[in-house]
Amino acid sequence: MIAVSAPATTQWPVRLLQALPWAVGPVLAVTAAVLWYSVVGLAVDRLDGSSSEPREDIVAFYVAGKLLREGRAGDLYIVDVVAQEEAAVLGRPAGYHGGLAFLNPPFVAALFAPLSLLPYRIAQAVWLAVDIAALGLALALLAPELRRLGRGWRIVFVLGVLASFPVFIALLYVQLSPLVLLSWVGSYRLIRAGREHWAGIVLAGALMKPPLALLPAAFLLVSGRWRVVASFGVASLALAAASVALVGPDTAIRAYGQLLSESAAWRFDFGIDRPHMFGWTGFFSLALGERLT
Repeated sequence: MIAVSAPATTQWPVRLLQALPWAVGPVLAVTAAVLWYSVVGLAVDRLDGSSSEPREDIVAFYVAGKLLREGRAGDLYIVDVVAQEEAAVLGRPAGYHGGLAFLNPPFVAALFAPLSLLPYRIAQAVWLAVDIAALGLALALLAPELRRLGRGWRIVFVLGVLASFPVFIALLYVQLSPLVLLSWVGSYRLIRAGREHWAGIVLAGALMKPPLALLPAAFLLVSGRWRVVASFGVASLALAAASVALVGPDTAIRAYGQLLSESAAWRFDFGIDRPHMFGWTGFFSLALGERLT
C-alpha cells in the first residue's frame, strides 16, 4: 500500500502554527525584560528618599494601616486627613491630584498595619515583593491547565503575562490587584478540585477590591455553583464583621459608604482621573467624549 503525503498547501498552516510560539516568544521576552526593569526602578523609591516619582498607590494603604495602628480609625475615610498623612510620609503630596484617598474596605487597612511599622520605602519594596510572589503563585496554580498546551505555547503564555500592560501597571503603582488575581485563580483551582466551600472563602479575598469579587460571584450564582456562592457569602459577612470590629459601625458603614458615594462624582480628585484611568471607566469616559478639567 502506497502512503500518500499531504499536499504542501495543507501542511504550511500547521508548520506556521508550530513555529509561531518560537517567533513570538523572544519578542515577549524582550518586552517583559524592559517592563520589569522599568517597574523596579519606578515603583520603589530610592531608600534615601530622593525620588519624586508620584506613582505609589501603596502610600494610601500604608497610611491607612498607620491610622488603624495608632487608634485613628475614624480618619480612614476623611480624604484631607489621609492626604496630609501621605504628605508627611513622603515629604511631598501623593499622586497628581491632591493626595490619594483610601477607597478600600477597613479590613484592608489591617493588612497594612504591621507593614506601617517599617519605614515607608522599605514597606513599599516589601509589598512589591508580595505582589510579585502573588503573581508567581497564580501562574503556578495554572500549571495543570497550561500542561494542555504545547511547550512553546506554555512559554508564550507565561511571557505574555509578564509582558502584559495590566501586570506592568499593577506593579508600577504597587497595587492590590495581584492578590485579587491570586484569589480568582485559587478559587478556580479549588472548584476544579471539587472543594467548593473553600473556593468561596478564597474568592472572598478579592473583596479587598469589591467590584472585582462581585462579578465572578454573580457568574457563579448564575451558573448554579450554590456551595461556592454560599461560602462566599459567609466569608463576606465575616470580613464585614471584622471591618466593623476594627473601626466601628459608623466608620465601616456610614463614612465608607459616604466616601464611595462622593467619589463617584470625582474626576480629577484624590487619585481619581476617570477619563484616563485604565479600565472600562476610562474607556467609556473617552468614548463618550468626556473631557472635564
